[in-house]
Amino acid sequence: MGRLSHRVGIVSGEESNVLAVKGHGAPTGGGAGDGLAVRSWRKETSLTVWMEALQKMGWVGLGGFLGANARYWLGGWIQAHWGTEFPWGTFVINMTGSFVLGLFMTLVTERFIVPHVLALRLAVAIGFVGAYTTFSTFEYETLALVTTSAWVRAFGNAFGSLVAGFLSVWLGVLLARIL
Repeated sequence: MGRLSHRVGIVSGEESNVLAVKGHGAPTGGGAGDGLAVRSWRKETSLTVWMEALQKMGWVGLGGFLGANARYWLGGWIQAHWGTEFPWGTFVINMTGSFVLGLFMTLVTERFIVPHVLALRLAVAIGFVGAYTTFSTFEYETLALVTTSAWVRAFGNAFGSLVAGFLSVWLGVLLARIL
């Protein structure tokens, strides 16, 4: 059931917002202690909401930390070994990220019952893959190829990433369905 937010008068000397619908968790009654009960309930609810939000941010942050570092180290290694004529680092990272996202999401949504799936989705799909892959860098590097008149490389990067990214997601989904 949805929540209703409305202004209430002075509760123990302070103006406040109460997020509740009567009968859905808010303390009710009619006694002299109702103001304290509402305030106590509001503090507990507010604390719970904040704790849940912080926990979610923690999972996203942890995944993002790992994904960003994986991108940094793998991208640097690829650039050092494969050169800079073509943005291979971004290309490989986006393809492997697409594969991981397809594999992971299919495993947790179609194949297995996973406890704490929300935390895993936050950490892996949003945090890790979100920080690991890099559409903005892909676009910037494609523009850099265009501005240097490297049209074939720009076309190869743009359309190669599109096709290979689609194939990578598809292969990840297929592998997850086989497992």
